[in-house]
Amino acid sequence: MLDSDLTPDPALLTTAAGAAIALLDLPLAERLARAAVAAGGGYLARLTLADSLSWMSRGEAADAEYVRLAEIASDDQERVRAAFPRAANLFYALRRPTQAIAVLEAGLAAVTDKVGQQALIGLRCTFQVHLGRPRDVIREAEIALATPGLPAQPLVMTSYSYVAGLTVLGQADTALPAAAIARTRPPMFPSTARCPASASR
Repeated sequence: MLDSDLTPDPALLTTAAGAAIALLDLPLAERLARAAVAAGGGYLARLTLADSLSWMSRGEAADAEYVRLAEIASDDQERVRAAFPRAANLFYALRRPTQAIAVLEAGLAAVTDKVGQQALIGLRCTFQVHLGRPRDVIREAEIALATPGLPAQPLVMTSYSYVAGLTVLGQADTALPAAAIARTRPPMFPSTARCPASASR
């Protein structure tokens, strides 16, 4: 469809772009996602484009797309799906931890959905681990992990951070049971957006 005279199907192009990301054919994913956006694919097409750029370490270009996504987000789920990968891109690809945490803080202020909030908190805990703040991680993770019905991905991400923080502080007796709980809920990552608890890198 990319090089044909057929009318572009934005949904099909978006699905194909997501499949290309899953197969790690990122240049193809970008081509397909750009074609989907040009064909009027909307939010999901642009999200897939942003993800493909981020995975190729084109952090500035990806950030511009994530900013646009935040502007067009129409509900809490879409706001989380924009904020989560944008923060991850800022932290890991662009190495801007202060700005990454600020994006999460803004997302938490804008989102009322508890699942979405826990996804953002889980990523913030992961950042705190990398920034060498284990006590902050433990304090915040204990609150998040006490939330009833926490979905698999936020649970695993927050548990990882909690276990890491406990281990750094030498609290192995507490860390081992926490790790065992996390193993009972394997994460289920979508092929593209990695949200609402998207996989951090």
